[in-house]
Amino acid sequence: MSKKRIALLDRVDSSLFSGGDTVQIQAIYNYLDSQGFKVDIINKFNVDYSQYDLAILFNLNRPFETYIYSLEVMKYGIPYFLFPIYWDMEDVIPREQLSTGINPKKWIPKSIKLSLKPMYYYLIYRSQLKKLGVGITSVHSLKKVINEILKNAKLIFPNSVSESNHLIKGFDHKAIENKCIVIKNGIEKRIELPEAMPDHLKHFLQTKYICCVGGIGPRKNQLNLVKAVTNLNVNLLIIGEPSNKDINYYNNLKKIAGNNVYFIGRQDRATVFSLMANSIGHIQPSFIETPGLASLEAASFGIPTIVSDVGPVREYFLNHVIYCNPHSITSIQESIQSLLNANSKSDQLQQFILNNYTWEKVLEPLRYIIEKN
Repeated sequence: MSKKRIALLDRVDSSLFSGGDTVQIQAIYNYLDSQGFKVDIINKFNVDYSQYDLAILFNLNRPFETYIYSLEVMKYGIPYFLFPIYWDMEDVIPREQLSTGINPKKWIPKSIKLSLKPMYYYLIYRSQLKKLGVGITSVHSLKKVINEILKNAKLIFPNSVSESNHLIKGFDHKAIENKCIVIKNGIEKRIELPEAMPDHLKHFLQTKYICCVGGIGPRKNQLNLVKAVTNLNVNLLIIGEPSNKDINYYNNLKKIAGNNVYFIGRQDRATVFSLMANSIGHIQPSFIETPGLASLEAASFGIPTIVSDVGPVREYFLNHVIYCNPHSITSIQESIQSLLNANSKSDQLQQFILNNYTWEKVLEPLRYIIEKN
């Protein structure tokens, strides 16, 4: 029996702005390819899907893009699976955390924002939607668009039970709950470190520092983190960059940051891993994570790891990490102090991650599901 031909549908702008979904898609590609499936990563519209047996879609946080992909796939009679990678951010991020400057998000009511977003997305994707015969009346509600994506998916793969429950609570549960199968996130089995650190970063190796890896923006909560380390005797390396919409947030961070905070921008993965491995700990105090690939990667080195005490994160890490309340600067400070007091690598943490969260381990159910379906 010949192996299925599978299309993995990535964000159109993934090459410009990589994220956790980019890493996950590449990992799924590598795994399915190693299992003998014929796999392609696609990040554009207007593709001929007649050669494929199955499509896998990602990311309901980009609903119109994912919706277009779903319609194009169905036009060819191809079933699709969905990794939603979703959380409703409207009630998660406190308004005072949003970017400084002129920012309508701070004062526009949620109901107005929910009505304006579909119009904004429709204008961006209008030509593509027209090709598919979709008018604005069909996409006047983001909830309706997401419901359609979920309803038409053959199977849905949340990254946690918490995410599954969040989807069922927020959307048409009758179209979701019997199709949800949790497939967790993972990390590389063997993370190889480079032999040398870039020259401009070498001096950090002579210091005591914790790192925070991820895109810079309100959800990641670097604002409370920067405030929390102000009077602590430790350096903080913030590794990542803001998207265009979060430039004001980033500029404000740099303005209020103390002399012990260093913004070193986006780095290649090998350098990030090297900085992690040589740090005394990693912190990711996000308002929500599902669960945060950077935290899994850091924990795989056995370094003390601080994460937010939110549902999906606790499902992954159980009692093996340090938890903080992302809304409380005091809680973040206390968690960092606990990390500083620990100041040693944990073989137990490392083995827990490597035993449970390698891509080979977490994606094995996906292979059986694809072969069965």
